[in-house]
Amino acid sequence: MVYSIKEYDELESMDPLTTYFTRASYDPVTKTLTPAYKDWELYCICRKPLNPNDIYINCDGCGKWYHPQCVGVTNEEAAEVDEFFCTYCKSSKREGEEEENNLEEEKSKMKDEREPREIK
Repeated sequence: MVYSIKEYDELESMDPLTTYFTRASYDPVTKTLTPAYKDWELYCICRKPLNPNDIYINCDGCGKWYHPQCVGVTNEEAAEVDEFFCTYCKSSKREGEEEENNLEEEKSKMKDEREPREIK
């Protein structure tokens, strides 16, 4: 049986040998796909359409989906990890922490400068 991708995602159970999905319908007369391949939503850093048969890991920062192998994670690690941040979110998080640390240092300096000093 062939299902639309939406129907396929909603299946409670399936036989992987006889259950298939399609993102588009093909018109043999015009030799076109609807929707066109260029309009399919792309995932991961490899920019491929979603494949429900593949394993994905979800970024807890941006919510995007990635193939484990594309982000340097094994399938086993992807299944066991509690929290995952993609490279972009990790660097944004690091920049935010650095900015926060710099702000704390500036506050500390300002506090030290305002404290009365002993004149000798």
